[in-house]
Parts: sequence; C-alpha cells; structure tokens
Amino acid sequence: MTLSIAKSSGASPVTMKISNDGSTWISYAYATSQTWDLGGSDGTKTVYVRLFSSTGAYGAIATDTIILDTTAPGAPTGFYKVSSSIQGSNTTAVFAWTAPVGVTDLGGYRMYKRLITSTGAWTLVCDTSATTCSDTHKKTDTYEYYVVAYDLATNVSAQSATPNPTA
Repeated sequence: MTLSIAKSSGASPVTMKISNDGSTWISYAYATSQTWDLGGSDGTKTVYVRLFSSTGAYGAIATDTIILDTTAPGAPTGFYKVSSSIQGSNTTAVFAWTAPVGVTDLGGYRMYKRLITSTGAWTLVCDTSATTCSDTHKKTDTYEYYVVAYDLATNVSAQSATPNPTA
C-alpha cells in the first residue's frame, strides 16, 4: 500500500522511520508518500511513523490504524434475465442476481457484456449498488453477460455464471 505522510510543524524532516509494531523500524529519506507492506493477514493494522530533521532531532511518533482487506467477496449467484422488451430497433433486457452472503463491506456490482460471436473485450453495462441492471441494444444483436461484486477495498469477486437464456 502507499502511505501519505505529512509533517505538522517544526523543522523540515530529511529522514523518517516507519514500523508495523512500534519497535522494529525501517529508515527512508523523507517523502510525502511511501510504499509500505503491512504484512500478515487481513485485519486492523497500526502503522508508526517518526520524522527526523537534519540535526537528528525527531518528532513524536505518529500512528494510524488501517484495515487491511485483501479478500474478495463471493460472486453473485442466481444471475438471470427478468424480462426483455422491444421498442423500434432496440431490445431492452433487465437482469437480476442474488447478493453474495456474508459480505459486510460490499461496494456494489458491475455487469459486463459482449457480442456472443465476439472474442473481444467486455464492455461495462452498469456499476450499481442494486441487484438489478438493464441493457438496451440493437434487437438484431445477441450478447452474453456476467456480473461481479466488489467491496469497499476494491477487491473484485469471480464472475457470475452467464444468465440463461441470454438476451
């Protein structure tokens, strides 16, 4: 992860030390950001930082608590086409799915599509907190779809199964 570091007052720092436990420190040249490994498994972590001036004077130890979350939510299930309607040269399909169980920090869902005859890139249809999404496309085209869930730490689930029948 990247830490953002700012001094509050006093002499300009030239070095800094960072620690995950407050006793084992690693020294760096002072910078306003620093890549840092929180180590260990998911959970609440505390990071310690101490800034040093060119004369060796140091400030108080600053701390911050960070919740490390590297676990993706489960994939949405029960992905299906609720309905479809034709208006003029377009078809609008409405899809729904079931939220993954036990996710306490769910950020939302993203539904993607691509032409069934294509091996090209998937296109984002919607990014939503709801468990439904609609897509309007030319009625002569046939698409395949999938949906993923993501959490507040931006971890993304595996893809859902493709709904049946496809739109």
